[in-house]
Amino acid sequence: MLRVCILGFPHTATTFIYKYVLGRMRGRVRGVLGVFEPFNSEVVRWCASGDVVHHYSEGEVRHDLLRLPKRVRDLIIENAKWFDEWVRCDIPRLPFCGLHFHRIFEELDAVGDVVVKDVVAWVRAGELVDKFPRTLFIFPIRDRQRVLNSFRKLRRVHIERGETAKLHPRWMLGLGLFYRYFRGMLSYRDVPMGAMFEETWRRYVGIARDLAGRRNVVTLEFGERLSPQEIDDALRLVDEL
Repeated sequence: MLRVCILGFPHTATTFIYKYVLGRMRGRVRGVLGVFEPFNSEVVRWCASGDVVHHYSEGEVRHDLLRLPKRVRDLIIENAKWFDEWVRCDIPRLPFCGLHFHRIFEELDAVGDVVVKDVVAWVRAGELVDKFPRTLFIFPIRDRQRVLNSFRKLRRVHIERGETAKLHPRWMLGLGLFYRYFRGMLSYRDVPMGAMFEETWRRYVGIARDLAGRRNVVTLEFGERLSPQEIDDALRLVDEL
């Protein structure tokens, strides 16, 4: 069963939460699988090459993509191509999160006990919360200024390294993808990163708070870091669903 889904905006400690939740769940339930960023093609490629990926702030992150049944693993790899198309094309043919968005969650729900973390799927979170009433959905809401500062810092790093692909307005560290989804495919032109952030952050917080009244949804609002106790308090709901 799909036990926990961490669907957060980038730079809201989703990887920290994923690592902590996966560790706690494995201490309680034998054989829990962790699925890390299944809708981000870049991360899916990293995961397909080994059981550990390196996160820029959280270090080594273990995952179980290679332990999933081949049909599910292949579906995730194939579906993730939507991301590449959105980065490459002004008017992509594939829908946001891919053609198999719902099927991937259905397959993971059937596999066994699974924890999923993703920073893209929040855009379509409303389609999932009612569909999986026994799954705990966690939406972290970090202090807005700290999130924006993290984006600015990462942008500087890419500029210093000469890695400009992710700074193209169609992508813009993920913000361009979200902005185009909400505002239209060609809307990204001449829009600065700050404006993209303000629009998409507002959308994320709105979605998270609109869903917060559901019994299987928790929002974790915090400043710089979350405490383990706050995450443990959220995990108590798992046994009640």
